[in-house]
Amino acid sequence: MSGDCDLVGNFSEISLQGCIMSVNCNVNAGISNFGCPGGPSKGPTVGTMTIAAYAGDVGPIEVGRAGGAVIWQRKYDCDMDVLHFLYVSPGRSFSYGGATDYANIGAESSVRSHIFNASSQSGPSMLYESYDQVEGVGISCSTGPFTVNTGSESGSTFGNLGVGSGDYYLNSFNLDMTNGCFPIVTYSFLFRG
Repeated sequence: MSGDCDLVGNFSEISLQGCIMSVNCNVNAGISNFGCPGGPSKGPTVGTMTIAAYAGDVGPIEVGRAGGAVIWQRKYDCDMDVLHFLYVSPGRSFSYGGATDYANIGAESSVRSHIFNASSQSGPSMLYESYDQVEGVGISCSTGPFTVNTGSESGSTFGNLGVGSGDYYLNSFNLDMTNGCFPIVTYSFLFRG
C-alpha cells in the first residue's frame, strides 16, 4: 500500500489516455551466463506490461476476435549493460466475425481455421459462436488507446509509459468483441526494467 487512498481510480503510476480497465506490470532481473566474463551474473532487467482497455466507439457489436504478435530478438551488450530489442518481423495474426471491420491482416493466408465456442454455463438457451477464422501475418488496428501495426517496427514501438527505461515494444495485441459487452483491446508490451 502506498497511501491512504489506493483506489484503482486514483492509480497514476503510468501515463495513459483512454478507458483503461486493467494494468499488470512485472519486472524481472535476468540472472544467467550471458557469455560475459565472470560466469553467472545479473543481466538485463526485462519488464512486461499488459494493458486491457475499452476499444472505444466501434458501433453495433458483432461477435469477433482479432489479434497478432511481433517477433523481437533481444541482444544484451555486457560491456554497456544495455538490452536491445531488435524488430525481426510480424508474427501470426488472426481475425474473425465483427473484428474484421476494425483490424486488418497484413498478409492473409489461404488457410482458414474453423473455430467455435459453445457453453451452457448460463443456461441451455445461450448463443454459440462458429466462424471461419482468417489467418495471416501482421495486423493493424486503430481501435483503442494505441494504434498498432505489427508489420513495422515503428507501428510496434511506443514511448515510455512511466515504468522502466526506454521505449515499449508490442509483444501481442487482441481485440475481443462479445455481444452485450463493450469491445476490449489487450496489449502486451516488453520494456527495459
